[in-house]
Amino acid sequence: MSIYAIIQPCKTVNLIRAYLTPQKTTVAQWLDEWLDTFAANKIKPTTYLHYQACIKNYIKPQIGAIELQALRGPHVQKVYNVMTKKGLSGKTVKNCAAVLHKALSVALKQGIIVSITPAIQRSSRRWYSAK
Repeated sequence: MSIYAIIQPCKTVNLIRAYLTPQKTTVAQWLDEWLDTFAANKIKPTTYLHYQACIKNYIKPQIGAIELQALRGPHVQKVYNVMTKKGLSGKTVKNCAAVLHKALSVALKQGIIVSITPAIQRSSRRWYSAK
């Protein structure tokens, strides 16, 4: 048996693992599922209410209709910009950014998205924009 015969199937397996079947799940649908399925049992009831309010009032109106796999950094930055323009405190923006990042991290672990792009990670740290 040649070494090529051994290596070729390994390459195929890696390609299959890297491929992600397109899904039509929107950001809003995923946030609802994440909150009820993954977060609800791990957080206090008051924290649940804060997460729910952040998702309902700030994240969903801006990016809820976007397909989860199509989400990019500029979309996320738009959420933070709108919150800042509304006069919300840096702490509130930071807390909502943390909620979104937690939800995206679980999506990554569940194989729903391939990665959290560096643009999203960077933009989630820009909470302190000047008003």
